[in-house]
Amino acid sequence: MDPPPSLKLYALGQVLKQMKCTQKNCNGEARAFQLLGGVKGMVWCQKHYEDSMFYHDNLKGYYTYGVRKSNPFRVCVGETIIYIYNNQISSRNRITPIISADNAKIFIGSSYDQHQGNTILFTYDIGVYIYVAHHLLRILIAEEIVEYYSFVDEFGSAYPVAVGIKHVYFPNRKWQYISKENIKDDEDIVTLAYRMDETLRCYKLPYPVTKVIQKD
Repeated sequence: MDPPPSLKLYALGQVLKQMKCTQKNCNGEARAFQLLGGVKGMVWCQKHYEDSMFYHDNLKGYYTYGVRKSNPFRVCVGETIIYIYNNQISSRNRITPIISADNAKIFIGSSYDQHQGNTILFTYDIGVYIYVAHHLLRILIAEEIVEYYSFVDEFGSAYPVAVGIKHVYFPNRKWQYISKENIKDDEDIVTLAYRMDETLRCYKLPYPVTKVIQKD
């Protein structure tokens, strides 16, 4: 998102040494200042910047689900842009994006229109997908993903399903997949999502699923 023409926004998370947030009654965060040029003397800390219209005008924030009801990643999403932050308190990457992408196709996982963003899937290049859940994974898939669901059980555990043109993929099973032709008539996507037993025979992806490197 571009800021108003009168404002110049420096790089997200850029450090401006020895400067304090100019918002009233704010101590600021020493390593998360934003400078809005064109507004004399205006310096914003990360929190005030994210609370401002310049940040959230076209972006929506989500927190992915992790183990023990944690939220390991904060994800800010626009129509075709995405920023992913490490939400762990001890991480230096909490105030700057781990990865970001423009011109992305983004799938926001939900469970019957609830638990929005409990897991997220997006692609920024043909056949390359990034899965955001309790960790970040890069997956190579030889077909286009057209639908994505992420059902949540009573314990807060996510059961995502990615639907391609010819196959259905299961992130919780290391992205194993089945052909749509092998789905029984009495089974739907919800049923498949929760079936983790060996009777659901899946194929392995021909390409390795790799973790996206992040510095803690």
